[in-house]
Amino acid sequence: MSEQSLPPDSWIGERVALRFWTGSGQNTITCGLEAITERGVVVVVEADGGEKARFYPWSTVVHIQPASAEAEDEPHAGPLPYPPPVVDSSP
Repeated sequence: MSEQSLPPDSWIGERVALRFWTGSGQNTITCGLEAITERGVVVVVEADGGEKARFYPWSTVVHIQPASAEAEDEPHAGPLPYPPPVVDSSP
């Protein structure tokens, strides 16, 4: 995935709407964006009375946008282009 297709760093620390694939279809959550890497995103979700960090690889991410844009029904960023990035693990 090219750098241009990654969400902007200015979104880090902000609330985002993340749509992703699950075993039974797609799900959308509103969460805090903690990190963006070439492998995926790290978000913070409220769970069990606290906050938990979760990693979503790009292969599962369908769409990510600022949470305020979701509430207004105005997508700020379209679906991320796929296929997900190829990571060269050769030495």
